[in-house]
Amino acid sequence: EDCPSTECSAPSAPKDSRVAADTDTPAQAKRRLRRGVVNIVDVDIPLGMIIPKAHLALVSAADTQGSRAASRVARVSVDVTEVTFPFKPGDYVVHAAHGIAFFRDLVRREVDGTERDYLQLEYAEGDKLFVPVEQLDRVTRYVGPEGASPRLTRLNTSDWSRALARARKATKKLAFDLVDVYARRAATQGFRFSPDTPWQREMEEAFPYQETRDQLAAIADVKADMESARPMDRLICGDVGFGKTEVALRAAFKATQDGKQVMVLCPTTILAQQHYTSFKDRFEPFGVTVEVLSRFRTNEQQIRALEGFASGEVQVLVGTHRLLSRDVNPHDLGLVIIDEEQRFGVQHKEQLKNLRESIDVLTLSATPIPRTMQMSLSGVRDMSLILTPPDERRPVEVHVGEWDPDVVSAAIRYELARGGQVYYVSNRVRS
Repeated sequence: EDCPSTECSAPSAPKDSRVAADTDTPAQAKRRLRRGVVNIVDVDIPLGMIIPKAHLALVSAADTQGSRAASRVARVSVDVTEVTFPFKPGDYVVHAAHGIAFFRDLVRREVDGTERDYLQLEYAEGDKLFVPVEQLDRVTRYVGPEGASPRLTRLNTSDWSRALARARKATKKLAFDLVDVYARRAATQGFRFSPDTPWQREMEEAFPYQETRDQLAAIADVKADMESARPMDRLICGDVGFGKTEVALRAAFKATQDGKQVMVLCPTTILAQQHYTSFKDRFEPFGVTVEVLSRFRTNEQQIRALEGFASGEVQVLVGTHRLLSRDVNPHDLGLVIIDEEQRFGVQHKEQLKNLRESIDVLTLSATPIPRTMQMSLSGVRDMSLILTPPDERRPVEVHVGEWDPDVVSAAIRYELARGGQVYYVSNRVRS
């Protein structure tokens, strides 16, 4: 009888088993392991095993035919359509060993009589590389400026190794530059701001809400930094809506009371406009002039704002990375407030780095980048945490699960029924 699936060898059966075997039916006797011979049975066992106490050894077909049979069995059980890719055909990708390529498609090819699924990567000068799906971890999606096409790497050249060497060198230089900046800041004497003025206390009392415990602690930390001789470099970390902007407002007003100017950098025009409105509403009753640079302002308005900032008439200037332009020349800058620093580009951060040597810097973020967080935790930068939510704030509900259109539809209808808004994010433009 031909049953090529699994081979088994068994010990001799006990005496009572042999007695019972005499009364077995022919079918039962056929299934029972026999003593002193190799029993061949059709059982699905991917790998062999040994059971010492039973004196039993199981040998699978894969054990007798080598690793090729085992890999063939494993590949048959893999459904490539169920594999989730972080990129799609038409995207630029980066292979860890070969560099930047264009991901053409997922193809199936036969090599040495075995069919496998491959990622078809296209490199410069028409070179192609077929990467097995088992090596998917070696390929990542290319991240670069939106809409820009990167330069493809050439295979079998030193292009990629040279690019990696340049990146390591630039990273090392950035690390040394950061250490140099913070070393100079530690040895530099900054401006020592005065204690709170009556106007400062009056402005703070106009805050329509009750400050939280963490909020008051962060405000006290910022004021202590500003009143010391060492330049401030503090990170205020807190969730959205926990009151980080109020901390920045009070720091900015304190700077203006000593005749210093303030720059408020925002990553987006909308956020810059929101901050402009908040600062203007709170500072205008006290004679503090606030201006903004954004696309919502005409050229004439922006020119007047820049001239006022250069002459000292404008005490607080709000804007996006436009504030880092060469035509922005403050009269006597004392404080820089950076909202969501992680959303500024590398070039912008290089310019921000030059501002930090002698000027107080206050950074606000709900999700700081790992480098900023590491520097804060290690003590290179000071950090204040706002973990206490405002009164009557309800906790955010987070639901994570498989895609279900009924669940999504119910959530949207519930939000619209209460008069709220819905922000829907999809991972594919076409869908």
